[in-house]
Amino acid sequence: MNLLAAHEWSAIMSQVTSESTFAVAVIDGLLVPEAARDLRLQLVDDDGWTVLDWEPEFQDLADNYLHNARPRCPSIAPLAAELQSTMAPMLEELEFVSHWAISCSANLGIRVHADNAAYVVSVWLTPDEHNLEPGRGGLTFFDVRRGPELCYPDFVLHDLCVAYIGERTRGQCMQVPYRYNRAVIFDARIMHGSQSIRFAGADRLSHRLNLSLAFDDPFKLARRIRSDGSTP
Repeated sequence: MNLLAAHEWSAIMSQVTSESTFAVAVIDGLLVPEAARDLRLQLVDDDGWTVLDWEPEFQDLADNYLHNARPRCPSIAPLAAELQSTMAPMLEELEFVSHWAISCSANLGIRVHADNAAYVVSVWLTPDEHNLEPGRGGLTFFDVRRGPELCYPDFVLHDLCVAYIGERTRGQCMQVPYRYNRAVIFDARIMHGSQSIRFAGADRLSHRLNLSLAFDDPFKLARRIRSDGSTP
């Protein structure tokens, strides 16, 4: 069974690989309905969920936020392979290097960062009826990309990224509201962060659930990581 629904993939790839300010494509109905349902249930039942150790200024996230660094759902590898095949002109020379999932019921937004990848596909998997603030709960993209001078983990540190954006921004941003089975495919160099989130939160099935898949050249990915593994 195909996991991906039919879309204008050529136009999507043209947008994501462009040099426009926002090399971001928004795709409603990324997955066929059965695949979206199955992937959601697989993620909810995965045993890899953990609570992160947040810094004091982000402690409000910890009570409502679960992270899964490498969910082992059976649908993920086939989905990555189908994305690579469908978007071969963009992804054929890259590898599926990482994936992660986030389950969250409420917070004021995730800190600003860029991802350590070439491209990221992020899909939202909780039905819209659980979103208590329709039109919110998605992603905000800023008009700044991480430059080659930034190494990991520099570009995932909120304060550093805010300062980096402040020195380079032209004051533009792109808001992408949350929607069930909506995917955002983007150039991972673009600085971004989650919008404020308020979902029903009665149980994990009603939390805001997203899965992100990252594609990159492993050699380039490794070169972005500080050789000493230290943080600034």
